[in-house]
Amino acid sequence: MRITDVKKLEKGDQVYWNDPAGPEGCSRIFNINTITVYSGGVVHISDDLGEVECYARELQAGVLLNYCQHKGCKSSIEGWADKCEKHSGSLWDNNEVQFARLLCELVANCDNLEFDAVAESMDLSKRELISLYDRANLVWERAKKGKGL
Repeated sequence: MRITDVKKLEKGDQVYWNDPAGPEGCSRIFNINTITVYSGGVVHISDDLGEVECYARELQAGVLLNYCQHKGCKSSIEGWADKCEKHSGSLWDNNEVQFARLLCELVANCDNLEFDAVAESMDLSKRELISLYDRANLVWERAKKGKGL
């Protein structure tokens, strides 16, 4: 983001911090509690999960500020996509599908997945957690069939 845009951010806005360390870094969405802009483009952001000091150029506008970049389309987008679902032609930008996919891949590929611990941390019974997985699996399977993945 440009420093002038960062200065307009306030409590409650969302930004995505793109950690320059790359995929191994700690990139994530911040739901801003406090934000301070220092000289040289350095920004300090805090939210309920922690804080970061970064450069303005490492930030991207949040969910509430995102609109489809397709010529003539003014659709708002929930997420970090460049285009709305109608114009993207990809399931990558569909959070419902990708969250379901992530959950299904974790279950399929993690031999020692601690269902009891996950259920406890989510304040769910093991049965409710399995039901949640079944719902996610249904979304993922429908997406694969509908898009030929």
